[in-house]
This record gives sequence, C-alpha cells and structure tokens, in this order.
Amino acid sequence: MMRKKEWNKRRFTLSLTVVMILCLMLFDSGCGDKDVAMTMGESTTALERVEITPINLMVSKKVYPPLSGSYAMGWESDGGKVYAVLEATVKNLTDEKMEIKDICRFQMVIGEETYGNTILAAVTENGSKLERSAKVGAGKTIHLYLITEIDEDAVSPESTLQLSFAENDDKPEYNYSLPVDTTKRLAVCKELVRNKTVKVKDFGSITLEKERFTKKIEPKNPGYFYQYFSARDSGEKLLVLDLKVKNLSGKKRDADSFYGVTVVTEDGEEYIGGVAADDKNRANIKTGETIGKNETRMTYAIANLPKEAGKGKCTVYIYIDGSWYSYVWKK
Repeated sequence: MMRKKEWNKRRFTLSLTVVMILCLMLFDSGCGDKDVAMTMGESTTALERVEITPINLMVSKKVYPPLSGSYAMGWESDGGKVYAVLEATVKNLTDEKMEIKDICRFQMVIGEETYGNTILAAVTENGSKLERSAKVGAGKTIHLYLITEIDEDAVSPESTLQLSFAENDDKPEYNYSLPVDTTKRLAVCKELVRNKTVKVKDFGSITLEKERFTKKIEPKNPGYFYQYFSARDSGEKLLVLDLKVKNLSGKKRDADSFYGVTVVTEDGEEYIGGVAADDKNRANIKTGETIGKNETRMTYAIANLPKEAGKGKCTVYIYIDGSWYSYVWKK
C-alpha cells in the first residue's frame, strides 16, 4: 500500500499541475495582457480572421476617393470637425466571404476624449469609388478607408486609433492600437520634384514639367474648333501642373487612372482637382482621354481656385498608385 506521506505528496503535485494548467488556460483566454501594438507599414494578424496593414493616415476636411473624378462621391465635415482617415489593406484569412462592416470596429482616442463616429469604406473601381457595402472574398485582399470624425481643435501628435476585430461583438474590446499623429495632413508623403520622374513598375512613369496659375490652358496645335479649359468664373483661376505620363501597365488606360489631385490653399481650404490630357495630335485638351500601351502623353492636374489663392502658397497633393506626393506652388 502507498504510504500516506507519499500519497499526499503526489496529490499536492497533481493539484499544482492542475492549477498551472488552469492558469495558462485563463491567460490564453483573457486574463493576460491582450493589447496588441500596431505599426504603420507593418502587417498584423488579428484573431486568425484578418491580416491588416496600415499604409497611411490622412487628416482632412474632405474624404473622397484617391482618384476622384468630377462627380466623385465622398464626405465633407461640418464646421469644427475633420476626418482622420487610416488607409489600410486587409486580407480575409477565413474560408468565407466577409462584409467589410464585419472586419473591425474602431475609435480614436485623443487625451481624455474618445471619438466613435466612424465610417468604414472600401476603395474600389481602381481607386475612383468609396463603397460602404463591399465584401472581400476568402483569401482576398481589400483596400480600406477607416474614417473617424474628430474635433478640429483636438488634433494631437499623441493620438491613438483603437481597433477591435472580434466577430459579432456587441461590446467590442479595443485591444489593438495604432499610435498616430493627427496634426499632420499625411503621415507618409514624398516630395514631387520638377523634372524628376516618379516611376512605378508595371504602372507608369510621371514627370512634373511645369506649373502655372492661369485663367485658361489651351492645346499646342489647336484647330478651328478645339477643346480647352478655363476658370469657371471671373473670381477664379486654374492651378495647373503639367505632368508627362508614360503608360507602363501593359494595357491602355484612361489618363485619370494614373493619379489624383487635391489642393490645399494657405488658408487651409481644400479643393478636389481633376485630370485632363492632350489628344494624340495635341489639338485638344480633354477629360476621358485614353493613353495606349507604352505611349507617352502630356496630362494636366487641374484645380479651380479663388484668384486670391494665387497670392499665397498652395500645396498640391498627387496620389500615384498608392503613394502620396506633394508639391508647393508659390507666386
């Protein structure tokens, strides 16, 4: 028979083992530190459901598709408010199609304030549309805007975007966090330099050749009848950047699919611009122009601005294949 002392010793060892296993189980299920720190530009896998990669943060009074056309749909903030927009890619790691509204919930924390008025929108149609009802297939990746409305005077270099990725969570636990600076218009932005080409493999090359603040732009070889661009009324002028584009995508593309344009004037007002291009004979400047495979064409980033804007500094933001570039125009 087993001695009583030995039995007690074994019972103690068994009890200790059980306690340790229970502690480990509790730690894994929620008693431990579950906070996950995210980093701009780095991928994070959340609950084996999604893989999210933050790309950029934009703080703006207006949110439109990055390749906005003349009639693009978006959001414009009311007085005293701005939007903090996290641009990210998200991969669906599950075996089923997922609605984007089910991917995550999020909120912005600045100091003691928490902002939960949010919009989740997919960037679709090659960047020309923002869609709130989109879906992402199993194993597929989608381009998203995570939009939070915040107070304009609350922006801070020490802001935090908090996210929850739990499925069907009525009381989300925001245990994923991304530190952001909401005082900057863009977290990641490169400089657009005159006569220095921006080249993107399998997409195109774009070179800024000229900029001007003018009443009208006309083609080089106009006929008797021709198309051109002029300011909409007597109190406005056009800020125009001449951008030479070479199509390296291997197929013909519309000129306005190569970049988008936004202008911010010195007083902080924002203007969504458009894209036009020369036709093959340089006889017309028009929208909707197609650039063929390996073809080079002069295009124009055009923004209609008040005349007064030309007396100060204007910052032109150009969006090229997922990256933002800025150019400062001064009189």
